Amino acid sequence: MPSHAAGERRSLRSVRATQPPAPPPKEPTMMRLSPEHASRRAALIALAFSAAHCGAEDPADSLDALSSAQPLILAADPGAASATQATSATSATSATSATSATPASPDDEYRHPLRALAEEEGPLPLFDALDDRDGKRYAVFVGGGVAGPGEPLKRAPSLLRLARGKAGASEPGERPVAPAPPRRVSRELEALAARLPGRQLVDVEIDVASADPGLEVLMERAIAEGRVTTHGAYEAERDRLSRERQAIVARALAPVHDAIVAAGGTVTSQCTNMYCMTAQVPASAVRALGRRGDILGLDVPRQAMEAYVDGVHVRKGAQIEQFFDATNPGAAASYDGNGLDETSESDNVRFAVLEPGGFADHVGFTEGSGSTANRINGRYECDGTGCTSVSSFSSISSHATGVAGILFGDLTDGQGTFSAADRLTCSGYAPEARGYLFSFPSASGAVQALDQVAALNPDVASNSYGYWDPTVCSGTGTVARAANRAYKDGVAVFAAAHNNFGSATECKVTAPGSAIGVFAVGAHMESDAHAAADTVYIRTAPIRESSSWGGNATEGQNRSLVSITGPGNRLGQFRTDGGIGGSYVAATSLATPTVASAAMSFIDFYHDRWDSSIDSPGSLYAHMLLMGDRQGQSGKLTGSLDHRWGSGRLRMRMLGNGQLDAPWYYGHGWTCISDGEILDLPVAEGGVLPEAMDTFKAGFYWYDERHDTTGQVANVNVYLQTSDTSVNLATDIDAHDNKARLYYGNLGGKQARIRIYGNDVSGHSDPICGSNAIRVFFAYFAEDPAHDTLPYNTTTGEGIYPESL
Repeated sequence: MPSHAAGERRSLRSVRATQPPAPPPKEPTMMRLSPEHASRRAALIALAFSAAHCGAEDPADSLDALSSAQPLILAADPGAASATQATSATSATSATSATSATPASPDDEYRHPLRALAEEEGPLPLFDALDDRDGKRYAVFVGGGVAGPGEPLKRAPSLLRLARGKAGASEPGERPVAPAPPRRVSRELEALAARLPGRQLVDVEIDVASADPGLEVLMERAIAEGRVTTHGAYEAERDRLSRERQAIVARALAPVHDAIVAAGGTVTSQCTNMYCMTAQVPASAVRALGRRGDILGLDVPRQAMEAYVDGVHVRKGAQIEQFFDATNPGAAASYDGNGLDETSESDNVRFAVLEPGGFADHVGFTEGSGSTANRINGRYECDGTGCTSVSSFSSISSHATGVAGILFGDLTDGQGTFSAADRLTCSGYAPEARGYLFSFPSASGAVQALDQVAALNPDVASNSYGYWDPTVCSGTGTVARAANRAYKDGVAVFAAAHNNFGSATECKVTAPGSAIGVFAVGAHMESDAHAAADTVYIRTAPIRESSSWGGNATEGQNRSLVSITGPGNRLGQFRTDGGIGGSYVAATSLATPTVASAAMSFIDFYHDRWDSSIDSPGSLYAHMLLMGDRQGQSGKLTGSLDHRWGSGRLRMRMLGNGQLDAPWYYGHGWTCISDGEILDLPVAEGGVLPEAMDTFKAGFYWYDERHDTTGQVANVNVYLQTSDTSVNLATDIDAHDNKARLYYGNLGGKQARIRIYGNDVSGHSDPICGSNAIRVFFAYFAEDPAHDTLPYNTTTGEGIYPESL
């Protein structure tokens, strides 16, 4: 499937059926391989999406001209279109395209690497056949590289074929003991029911069992089958699937509803898009309901806990600034959540902010100077009975308003009466994004909010609150399961780890941050007061003591839980009276919208420079694991995640020309790994890397379908190896996490591969990969560590911080 040339913008979720279509785009210039080319390279099938041809060179000739001693970064893509090549390591179909820089409309072509699968002969790769006829494993891929300064971007195929084999005696063989299954009835509910009279009604939150794979998987198959070719087709297909799923949910909840009524109880609410409900149940019926096979869990309602640096310092120190500065080398525009067309909302990045309190109206939420239009698409007040659309919130919270300001507040377009300095220091980090605000008082309200979020399908959901899991840090309570369902429906969920401290023996991460499908955020930086330069301090500040962490054998199943940390303090927050100043939000509550908004700006960038594959939450999580500075409790890590720091302090990177230092290579995608199996992914398509391409960094993420019911997590090991001698250069063999990370600082001149080993995937059933297999998302880059284009200034803290530090 084609990737974007610089200057293009296409957002997977950019077009809503309720919006009028944007002006017709200019006719794109596309590429189609001639019959002669197709016969010469049967594995190369061009995706012809229009009648126009482009003058790309013969891909077969380009391949033959490459030396095996060079990095195989494919044919040049000089901002127009190029054909791709197949190598011994990467047989693929792909084409790149260049179109005019126009906003997305319903008729605009939908760009995604999965579209390459529809052009393959025989069974649909990955969805219907994991391997090709030669026994090589398919992998979806987006990427490319630059051979040196001033060289053009060369794009990679969209479908790889990876060498595969069985694990040998040298592979680590640890298979962790399966944890005890989550309790069906929480201890609190069990104790409450035991001490109450049998007929007394108890408020209960209920999760109902389901084998629903989620809308994300169903949409991916539709794309791969060629049924989604435009943005309008994407929206129509997702709406159709959503309506069908609502009927399935209603049927699944009906038997549990009837059982509650038969026991003398009352169902007080039912979710629309998720398998959940609230009820009043006789105390004597609680235990019997917990024994039903169609119920995952029952719990009591739980109450939420809300979890002199300014915004400019955070932008620079966390390297978010590069997304806003259109003068940066290689940047086609400012990537701030706005999409390409600043006069239209059709391609804005979308968010949802979920908070226990209500949000004040603030001038920083409007479009610009003198404008009464705001960037809030909907406001919802939710409780255990559902969500109600409101024009304003019945109660206002300083915490909620401050969080929203960090995420998408904008004073830079002349909003209100503020000084020029305040407009920059007090604005958020995705200041042109649009989205939805949710307020709720309890866990059942949070579940209903997440149910609504799944239907609205934003790119990112930010959650700066927490509820205790029925079993500490298990990620198996009602809120955690609802967050997992949102993930499976295509929403990337960022959540605060919380501010309850923690230790190596005591886990304190709350839900939804404890959920396996959530990107949990910790906090560094103890206070605003410090001696060092502000931007430097953002990069070097210690962990915030209260930032929740943990994960051990008895609490949290030894998972790291925390994925990254963000700055825990910032001056110049939005106030409920419409002003600015003060510090109403701190610690992980502040760090979470900072990380979430940085992810939104990255999505905006990715739509322009690459394609829409970043809108898959698993893809985004793998990329965000690249954005930590590798800090751990014992220093900088080369593999695995630290239980307190995760992948380290937030340090964003733009993965493309001008921000990665040439020579560079970047790749991302996913594949299926089976139990006991080894897959080898060549770095930069298998060639010997340039001597200067020393820095290597990779992130991996996988979602275990069993975790909601059994607490299990598949054990997948990853290695960076030399291809010729199989020497391990970096490893992550953590047996308990569903994410991994690799770093190596001396890769130049080597021929390298990423080895993925399914150490213990037995018993897992994946909706795409099948039995005893799991889908693994990956993202990596290799670059020259010099950063000549955006050098780091040790005095001011500005520029791109070396990955080695």
